[in-house]
Amino acid sequence: MKMRIINSKFAGKCKHCEQAVARGDQVWWGRGQGVVHLECKGEWEMEGGPVAIQSSQHERLMQDPEYAQGVRDAEDYKFNKQFFGEDYANAIENQRDFNDQ
Repeated sequence: MKMRIINSKFAGKCKHCEQAVARGDQVWWGRGQGVVHLECKGEWEMEGGPVAIQSSQHERLMQDPEYAQGVRDAEDYKFNKQFFGEDYANAIENQRDFNDQ
């Protein structure tokens, strides 16, 4: 999704400079991309923008096996909950926790 200018609904921080964004500030926003100050957008895109964020997440998945396992476990839980219900997902999670001890 392309980014667009909005008035921030919530306080937060800029994805580029990590400085505060106050509620009501005009910012660039894109679904799944977060917010970027108007004046930061050009630099953010030159540094890779959302592609850079995905790249750093991919790098962490590749270099940190414990983090990668946690991500897989979370995805499995979401899948089980969606298709088989919360009770089943919790039972599988408890069984996995018991077997890991």
